[in-house]
Amino acid sequence: MDPSDNSSEADASGCNLVLVCGLGSLGQYCAAALKAFGVSVSAIDLTEPSLWEIPELPRILEQLIIADCRLASVLERAGIHRCRAVLLVTGNERVNLESAFAARALNPRARLVVHSSKQNLNSLLNQQLGNFVAYEGTEVAAPAFAAAALGGDVIGWFKVDDQPFRVVKRAIAQGDVWCNRRGVEELNNSFRRVLAHLTPGDSTLTPHLAAWDPGKPIQAGDTVFALEASDWRALPVEMLPSPNQPESTPGGSPPWLWRWIRNRIGQFWKTGGPRRVILVAGLFAAALLAIGTVLFRFALPDYAPWEGFYATVILLLGGFGDVFGGLESGSPFPWWLRLFSLLLTLTGIALCGLLYGLITEHLLSMQFQFLQRRPPVPRQNHIVIVGQGGMGRRVAGILHQLHWPLVVITNQGAAPNISPHIPVVQGKIADALNEAHLSTAKSVVTVTRDDLDNLEAALMAKQVNPRANLVIRTFDPGMDAHIAKLFPATQVLCTNALAAEVFAGAAFGEHILGLFRMGESTVLVTEYFIEAGDTLCGRLLVEIACGYGVTPLIHRPREHTAPTLFPANELRLDAGDQLVVLATINSLQRIERGEVRAPDCQVLVEKVLNADVMFAGGNLIAQIVGCELSVARQVMERLPTRIPCLLYRHQAHHLIRQLNRARIYSRLVAPAST
Repeated sequence: MDPSDNSSEADASGCNLVLVCGLGSLGQYCAAALKAFGVSVSAIDLTEPSLWEIPELPRILEQLIIADCRLASVLERAGIHRCRAVLLVTGNERVNLESAFAARALNPRARLVVHSSKQNLNSLLNQQLGNFVAYEGTEVAAPAFAAAALGGDVIGWFKVDDQPFRVVKRAIAQGDVWCNRRGVEELNNSFRRVLAHLTPGDSTLTPHLAAWDPGKPIQAGDTVFALEASDWRALPVEMLPSPNQPESTPGGSPPWLWRWIRNRIGQFWKTGGPRRVILVAGLFAAALLAIGTVLFRFALPDYAPWEGFYATVILLLGGFGDVFGGLESGSPFPWWLRLFSLLLTLTGIALCGLLYGLITEHLLSMQFQFLQRRPPVPRQNHIVIVGQGGMGRRVAGILHQLHWPLVVITNQGAAPNISPHIPVVQGKIADALNEAHLSTAKSVVTVTRDDLDNLEAALMAKQVNPRANLVIRTFDPGMDAHIAKLFPATQVLCTNALAAEVFAGAAFGEHILGLFRMGESTVLVTEYFIEAGDTLCGRLLVEIACGYGVTPLIHRPREHTAPTLFPANELRLDAGDQLVVLATINSLQRIERGEVRAPDCQVLVEKVLNADVMFAGGNLIAQIVGCELSVARQVMERLPTRIPCLLYRHQAHHLIRQLNRARIYSRLVAPAST
């Protein structure tokens, strides 16, 4: 987190104002989301909105200025000098970037959050302006549409450092491998973390992160939300979960270095393809070249060393006759050197043939892209995407990356930036739906730029295939509610509402890496940069997870760059660390305000099997609870006794489990009354 992330500091300095430039649909949603953080919100727009999509917004704005946000005088009138963040979300990217320059000149410390699709320019501006971040609405919302289209168990998909993750929602049935577990925490392992657990008796269908009971059994009829590292067996070594005990290697070499080397070699060998063949052939040819040069030098010491090198090269290129064709019976070349040279020539011919074959295969596989035809429309269990605008292209790209069969429908010419490997059907939507084999499709995603066109296409699809999973893009929040009531099984997503939560979270210094929908909540993949004095520095990870309601995903310590996947609960954050978590907008608000939920459990340590485990028990208590070692030693010396510190339920269950493994009997008890 940046220093501005501490709300108390913001209040003390008077910089608790956020300025929103542009009150279109995205700007209005951003202003409402920001107001939920408890900050003052002002807005600038060229004209007063003709439609307030959020009716109460005019009343909650501190001030609304009708003017050009690019003008320094207008920004000064809006209080730019006391702004902690400025959101530039007009419909014109040029205006947004020009306003960013003006805002930075007036306030060098304010956080700038810009709506822009110019990725390369955004990266350069981040280096020049500092404390700058840019997002494009359709880009951040596209994964939510793609996950909704997949249907079934998968409800979310995102990437962190090129490592894919998926979020699954699993309805537990009798006989399920997850059914009848003694505790939900048993599902957690090196590549999976439980996010929520709902039972049929729960009053809400919207799950909350870290609010589930780890000791509650899983029964038929329950619903479990879980996060899984996709293709976790192919994780790069730096992303692998760290073992419970550190490894040691002879000579003191870092264990992660050897694992990194082995993993890179193994990964290249599995996925190298033609590159693997070329590398092996090249290494083999280099070895033969070195051996041939040495043998020529050994057999003919009077010859210069480079002559042996050149002779070996000629032999590898198939020039046996060029070297030995004119030799007489009294030649200085011994018989074994001639035999080796013949083997060199045969091997070189084979290697050259292999190289020519790979080059020919590559040229033929290109098939002159400008003449390449798109593949045919899938016959069944595919996803139909209606619309090839920015959202349609991004959703199609994600699904294609997941190797899911799909087809794009458009009433215009196929966009050149749609992959040639994706089928495209052109024409009127009514006719194109029939050509897309709609009756056997798995899902239909309507993502055109018009609400009515999206609704019309979805209704036509429902008539042809009532079983298809429908995903509708809308821009009007009123229409969202009406469609959801009329068609409960249909998923209705508003791009601006989804994107606004990303922009609002980014206004407080967080880096939003992605999002997905879980129930009726939007979960943000958020990266924190820990700095001294902020609300996360010095806390145990379990305090952050349970106290603020987030799920830690990746931790990067300040000492080195190797990250840890699903870090341990007893880890304590230091200044300079980086932490990636899953958090709702409510969780971000609590972190911003420093509102941590207090622990409410206590552990009673009853007895030990033998005195030899007393020392280990004290270490476990000090490590997991985070208390002083002397306090933990006193607990072990006065059995049975309660651990004096209150714990979170997840923390308490973890401690009990670890103590039981050490043959120290303990149990969860209600906190002692004071």
